[in-house]
Amino acid sequence: MKRAIILFLAVTIQLTATAQSTNKSAHLATKEETLGKLLPGADSNTLTVDANFQHVAYVVKRGEKELAVMDGVEEKEYDKVAVKNEMYFSPDGKRLAYVAKRGDKKLVVVDGKEGKEYDDIYDLFNPIFSPDSQHLVYVALMANPMAFGLPPVKKIVVVDRKEEKKYDTVHTPIFSRDSKRMAYSVEKNWNRGMCVVVDGIQGKTYDQITTEAFSPDGSRFAYLVYERVDRSPGSLGNNFAVIDGAEKKKYFQDTAVSPVSFSPDSKHTAYTISGLENKVIRDDVAGKNYKRISGGVCFSPDSKRLAFTALDGDKWKLFVDEKPGYDYGVNEYTVPVFCPDGRLAYVAKIGTNSSVVVAGIAGKPLEAILTELTFNADGKHLAYAGQRGEKSIPILDGFEGKAYDKFLTCEPFLNTMGVDGPSNVGFAFDSRNVLHALALRGNELFRLEFQIVEE
Repeated sequence: MKRAIILFLAVTIQLTATAQSTNKSAHLATKEETLGKLLPGADSNTLTVDANFQHVAYVVKRGEKELAVMDGVEEKEYDKVAVKNEMYFSPDGKRLAYVAKRGDKKLVVVDGKEGKEYDDIYDLFNPIFSPDSQHLVYVALMANPMAFGLPPVKKIVVVDRKEEKKYDTVHTPIFSRDSKRMAYSVEKNWNRGMCVVVDGIQGKTYDQITTEAFSPDGSRFAYLVYERVDRSPGSLGNNFAVIDGAEKKKYFQDTAVSPVSFSPDSKHTAYTISGLENKVIRDDVAGKNYKRISGGVCFSPDSKRLAFTALDGDKWKLFVDEKPGYDYGVNEYTVPVFCPDGRLAYVAKIGTNSSVVVAGIAGKPLEAILTELTFNADGKHLAYAGQRGEKSIPILDGFEGKAYDKFLTCEPFLNTMGVDGPSNVGFAFDSRNVLHALALRGNELFRLEFQIVEE
């Protein structure tokens, strides 16, 4: 491997801003460290960062070959690298994994080491590290040339390079947050139903299974089911949740069921139904019926309160424990979140602009909010990126920072929440409440640190 030239230049840029809720003048101090320009042939769509925003990787095209570059270090060339533009860092940021193609075969490369070649490895949300960064799992495809009318491939889950049982279909695995448990859904036989596999044990077969989830402490497990009334052609069916192996109330297929949410203490569950009925189901008890209800639900950090979005009369509002609250800029796509200190936050949409609202106080309007809302541990600090013109602006506690072309984002909960987790996390606070990010300006990468300094 060759090491690309990395130029480190740390400068501190003093940016003057005014807090949105006070008249006090302050500086947003930004420490900007250049990581150098992207190498020739770099594909900016493949830029990948770790959850602490300390490491970056991307794919470089060089003639007919491609290679991965991690923190400036070039890895081995292949015919293709990260076909779906996806590479994954381990949660601790120390490991990088991706799918590479060599000839007509694919393989997973992790820590620069090659795994076994397979006929195919689907590299969308695949491979995935466990939360403790110790395990790597992916789904591979093996050709079945003697299928005789059966599916021509078999899918297999590979855990730490060890192959598990083969199935006709395997959906993306997830881990419990303590990394001790793993689950995924499969089709054992083509078009004959699905089941979940939890810790290697197969569950009951249903027609369709989606959105599997472990509770925060890993002791509980839930998923959604669609089940036809009978096996006759054109038969209708029901939607329902299965929690800890128990089938919950069944709803005719015109009523949708949202993914099950567990409370932070793992003791409570909640989800919504929408369609013929529009209700919140909390610990198996249905709430009041709304005109319409949107998406899922959000528990407060102390597990005592529950927030969701519903249509009250002719207005969309945020509700907490069935009590109507904020309606400023709320629509059917509004997703409420609780700050770590228990305040409610959301992104308001007013005309063509968006602003972040925390405890009823709206921030400065922007053309769009580009990242998830990132809070520090005690909830006293909030960061996100907004769009103004063609630029991305960092916002920390209402103070605006210097504009960049793009803030790099990650999906830190893909391994535990699948595609239902936050997908555009752009910042991370460290233990000192210093804010970290990685950004692109032109063809140059920057590692950033932000702190507010009051005068």
